[in-house]
Amino acid sequence: MFESFVGQWILDELEGKINNRQYGALCGRSTAHELVGILHHRHQALGNNSSVKVVFIDYAKAFDHIDHPTVLLELADLGVSHFLVRWVRSFLCHWQQRVKFLEYVFEWLTLQDGMPQSSYLWPLIFLVLVNDFSAGCLLHKFMDDSTLSEIIPKGDHSRMATIMTE
Repeated sequence: MFESFVGQWILDELEGKINNRQYGALCGRSTAHELVGILHHRHQALGNNSSVKVVFIDYAKAFDHIDHPTVLLELADLGVSHFLVRWVRSFLCHWQQRVKFLEYVFEWLTLQDGMPQSSYLWPLIFLVLVNDFSAGCLLHKFMDDSTLSEIIPKGDHSRMATIMTE
C-alpha cells in the first residue's frame, strides 16, 4: 500500500517529463493508445504508397537487469526530490529472496540489482530507465518493449541500418 502512495508521489513529480511515446503504467497511455498510434502511422504510410520497416525490441529479463545506481541517477536527473530518491534507494537495497522446492529451503540471497516483479514500483522504475531512449525514426515504447518504425517513400531506400547504429 505504501509503495502505491510513494509511486503516485513520484508520478506527480514526473508530470510532463516522461517521453510522450511511452505507453503503459501511465494514466491515459495504455496499450490501446500505443496500438492506435502505430496503426495510424502505418496506414497513413501505406495510403501514400510508402512502405514501412519495423524493428521490435524486447528487453530480456527486464526485472532482473535494473541497475540500482542508474535508477537513482535517472530519478535525480528528472528532478525527483532528494527525499524520494533516498526512499527509493532504501527500497531497492537489501531485497532478499530464497527458493523453496518440496521440503528443501535454500539460504536467503541478498539481491544486488533487479527488482521483484510483484512490486508496485517496478513499472515506474523501468519507465524512468528507458525514458531517454530515442531513435531517429518513429518510436513507440511499452514498458520493456519498443517498436521502431521507418516510413520509406516509394523509390527511397531504408535508413534503418544507420538509425540502429546512431
